[in-house]
Amino acid sequence: RAVSSVSQEDVLSFLTKLTFNRRQTTKRHRYSVLHSFYNFTINTSLPDLKNPCANSVIKKIFRKPHPIQARILDKDTIDEIIFRTTTSRNRIMLELMARAGMRISEVLNLTPNDVDERKLILQKPKSGIRGEVVLYTQ
Repeated sequence: RAVSSVSQEDVLSFLTKLTFNRRQTTKRHRYSVLHSFYNFTINTSLPDLKNPCANSVIKKIFRKPHPIQARILDKDTIDEIIFRTTTSRNRIMLELMARAGMRISEVLNLTPNDVDERKLILQKPKSGIRGEVVLYTQ
């Protein structure tokens, strides 16, 4: 079948069958790939072709999903979680993550040489700044 003979209805039925019982992110991705294919074809070999994916109905059906809002815990809940932790290793890790805003990878990479009173020196922080300093408060 010729690329130019594909209609908007054909694209809609194809994508509907292809993405049946799939998550919205999967639907959006497959729509995006097909849309990009047509744009590539138009830009390289068929400039008079209209993109059948460029339809407002199809765009709405395969739009980006709404982001899920993360649930933020209040300070009392975090304190309770830390208080109920039985092992001192896990308690210290939770304290550093909650109070100093460190990531788990940063906490796991700490060594005794990185501790200087109330300062923690991160050797390999996620931000990429070598020797980044984190202040730990009570």
